[in-house]
Amino acid sequence: MENRIELSFRNSVSRLAGNKLGIDTYEKQVKEFVDLTKVNVIIIPDAIEDIAISFVQGFTYEIFEEIRRTDFYKYFKIEGNKKVVDKFSKSVNY
Repeated sequence: MENRIELSFRNSVSRLAGNKLGIDTYEKQVKEFVDLTKVNVIIIPDAIEDIAISFVQGFTYEIFEEIRRTDFYKYFKIEGNKKVVDKFSKSVNY
């Protein structure tokens, strides 16, 4: 069973970068909805064209206090445009 969590950003935002933005996004839009008994599908809007490792590091910081990095994809799935999903995946494994 999936737990779908859709992220939301201002219309003018097309790139996600910065550790602080990643932390804030996780804390304000994701943290209270995460259920580690399910696969948590993080939906990144199609308007987001690029994502930086610094954002992913901030976003996953608290997650990796609870689970091992190697177990990320047991509990989470990322959806969005291919470039963003690929860069998120590379950043998780960095």
